[in-house]
Amino acid sequence: MNFDLTQERQMLQDSLRRFLRERYGTGVRNEILAGDAGMSPQIWQELADLGVIGALFDDSIGGFGGGGFDLAVVFEELGRVGVVEPFLDTGVLAGGLIADVGDAAQKAMIADVIAGRMHLAFAHGEPASRYDLNRVETTAKAQSGQIVLSGRKAVVVNAEAADMLIVSARESGAVYDQVGISLFVVPRETAGVIVQGYGLVAGGRAGEVLLEDVRLRESARLGRAGQMFEAIEARVAAASVAQCAQTLGTMETAVALTQEYLMTRKQFGCPIGSF
Repeated sequence: MNFDLTQERQMLQDSLRRFLRERYGTGVRNEILAGDAGMSPQIWQELADLGVIGALFDDSIGGFGGGGFDLAVVFEELGRVGVVEPFLDTGVLAGGLIADVGDAAQKAMIADVIAGRMHLAFAHGEPASRYDLNRVETTAKAQSGQIVLSGRKAVVVNAEAADMLIVSARESGAVYDQVGISLFVVPRETAGVIVQGYGLVAGGRAGEVLLEDVRLRESARLGRAGQMFEAIEARVAAASVAQCAQTLGTMETAVALTQEYLMTRKQFGCPIGSF
């Protein structure tokens, strides 16, 4: 397999690296971490204008990337400087699910996501689910022509800033069944949605999301009823690729900083790297 970047990806990498080197220094990052928002809306918009979010979606949905190589290029650069803005959650997870299984009206939201005007969050994990993607206790029940969601989601990254939550809920089957899991697009301001936010150790913010008899129209369903496990599994796999690339970028920066220190820190009159 040829791992060389295409001309377009090389241009994306160069422009993103240059932007982050100039705009996302340690001081800026520390200011973001010290703030209450957990992110910089200005930098988020500037990166959207640069095309970073568009690189996470393919051209059928209005983007210009969306493949594994595109995710790797973007997230490796984000990892180099420790970007805490929620690209993974808005673009790869929640946005990716809309792009993968949404109807025309739902997919129309992706234009606002790519433009930086809309935030998303993926509300799937639950207090007892750990790493079992199929363990969903939150319920979705039909009632008087509506869908009623009840349950709790844990550590939902970007929940406070999200305009829309992509929520998983069980319409049938036992707690661990893969069949029976559905997805719903839920505006964060919907009655019955309660978000209890907190900061994350690595930066950014997350929240516990309580769903207390949240009433939705049938049109809120994302994809086929009870058949969304495979779509969730595929998006989590894509997110794992992105996280690995981000970790690689962080490691590359750590190695560079260590090398610099070894060649400048002196002991007995010599750089310690010479020992």
